[in-house]
Amino acid sequence: MPVTRKKERIASYDIDIALQPKQFALLDAVKRGTRHPFYGGARGGGKSYASRLIMLAMLLQNPKTTGLLVRRTFKQLDGNHIRPLFRQFPEMRSWYNKSEGVLYLPNNSEWQFGHCEHEDDVYQYQGQEYDYVGVEEVTQFTEFQWEILTTCNRTSNKGIKPVMWATGNPGGIGHLWVKRLWIDREFNKDLEDEADYRYIPARVWDNPALMEADPKYVKVLEAIKDPEIRRAFLAGDWDIYPGQFFTQFQ
Repeated sequence: MPVTRKKERIASYDIDIALQPKQFALLDAVKRGTRHPFYGGARGGGKSYASRLIMLAMLLQNPKTTGLLVRRTFKQLDGNHIRPLFRQFPEMRSWYNKSEGVLYLPNNSEWQFGHCEHEDDVYQYQGQEYDYVGVEEVTQFTEFQWEILTTCNRTSNKGIKPVMWATGNPGGIGHLWVKRLWIDREFNKDLEDEADYRYIPARVWDNPALMEADPKYVKVLEAIKDPEIRRAFLAGDWDIYPGQFFTQFQ
């Protein structure tokens, strides 16, 4: 499967970003200003890599903008994003203020790494303004947390379209509200605009980098004994809710 490469030169800083076609579809949606694109479904689709590199690309392409990348816990955030980012771009370590959790980019854009382990933790972002927000593993968040974060996704930068994207898999505390919006597309017509929501499904086969480096990972997913979890992780099936409902009811 071809790899789409996009090279940007911003503020005397070169960055070479390689995205798979499905990942590039997310970048395209963000660039077009789709307010809430959602990327994911199955395991192994390259969600974290796409979200991280797209945030970096948007902040570098648009000087003096702000971004927030958030996960439920700091441990997840550090393991899935902060350390991988610095492994890929070691020079960025000197731009990162660890106590603030902010990466200061050379074009005066700022990237904040955040987490919301407890329900009320989301209030720490209330009143903040972020041009771009990425919510990683959104099914681990409550709908309340999502709603509060949407109030932070706004801009004072002329010509910038604020975007708040999400990634995730079926299951988790947020399964039902995520499924309602992006999969079933059941909207409150008075409050939600269906044009704001786009689902970009991705499975392990859409991630050639993983398939080449670890071809046996598919076998790991196929070996899951619970058929519902196997369908969710392998095929990105949203018509299941592992461990939280009866599949048959009489």
